[in-house]
Amino acid sequence: MNGALLVVGLLAAATDGIQVVGHTATRQQDVLHWETRIVVDPRGVPRTLALHQPLPTNVTLVAQPDVTLVHNGLGDVVGISTLPRAWVSHPRGYVQLVLRSQERIPDGEGHLRLHPPLLATPAVQRVVIDGTAGLVFTPDPELGIERKIGSYASVALDRSERHHADALLGNRRARFTHQPLYLRVDDVLARHGLSGTLSSQAGRRGTAIAFAGSLFVGLLALLGAAYRRWRNDAEVARAEKIIRGEFEGL
Repeated sequence: MNGALLVVGLLAAATDGIQVVGHTATRQQDVLHWETRIVVDPRGVPRTLALHQPLPTNVTLVAQPDVTLVHNGLGDVVGISTLPRAWVSHPRGYVQLVLRSQERIPDGEGHLRLHPPLLATPAVQRVVIDGTAGLVFTPDPELGIERKIGSYASVALDRSERHHADALLGNRRARFTHQPLYLRVDDVLARHGLSGTLSSQAGRRGTAIAFAGSLFVGLLALLGAAYRRWRNDAEVARAEKIIRGEFEGL
């Protein structure tokens, strides 16, 4: 059997039993430190986990016991193979696996593509950028991820699915500080990647101040134009009054 067929065989049906996947990132300068938590039914613990897309070269999975990487014929990481002891108990009766990875990103803010190790599964995946430092990730509109109250979510996901993900992953109150994304992987995400804009609270405040400043300048300009028109009208009315007075005195 060649390498490509071996990979396909290893990753076949690897997503059975997955309940939810959570990806949380904290930023340190130009590196995002991802923690990925995979919660599965103990009756269907997968030996292998298929990634939605091969990991790019700027992402590194941190080595850990009982977890090995699955590569395709080109050497790309396309999945993860685990031993049973890699899985630990979950408070709600499930079992879970925690993976850690590091992603190098451009320093600063702006448009970029995030690369958490999304799995090829129909289960809901929650993506969180730690917002304690004021960081917020806004997904691109073409991804079909809608803005909700305190979060973003794929159009097809309903509230109960988001709440179920929160119940299994914990930290529901973080919704209003971290603005998590709830999504399912699909063809749109495969084409565009998880693209969007990373911004800080200071950056958003600066943008808001600049917008307010331009709005204020525009308002002053309108008031100035209105005043000049009023003044011209007043001068015309005064001139007309003087002319009428002159005619009445004849």
